[in-house]
Amino acid sequence: MSSIKDKPVEIILNGIEYKLVFNLNVLEVVTEKYESIKAFLKALRGNEKGSVLAIKTGLKALLDEAIDIHNESAHENEKLPHLTATQIGRMLAPYDRPIIVAFIMEALNRALPSPEKGESKN
Repeated sequence: MSSIKDKPVEIILNGIEYKLVFNLNVLEVVTEKYESIKAFLKALRGNEKGSVLAIKTGLKALLDEAIDIHNESAHENEKLPHLTATQIGRMLAPYDRPIIVAFIMEALNRALPSPEKGESKN
């Protein structure tokens, strides 16, 4: 049986290392907003306004999930705060868009199962 697995991607924002995790919780967030993963990916690669909204939505969901996973097993003094979409937007420059999209895609690719022999990835 294939499954989505938590395989974090490390990213540095404002000099702080964060992890991005793509799993069913993140899939739920992006599909609530974009109806499907295909629509989300199209928005990520789309025009400037659509791409920025998709980046902020996707990046917040990926960061939130990684923070939740960390906080579940962390001692109280090691728990990480969640970031707002506004805080995330402040950490990114417009020219960062292609790089951030690449990190989002890497998190998605790491999480999805490899196609079994004879299976297509579609």
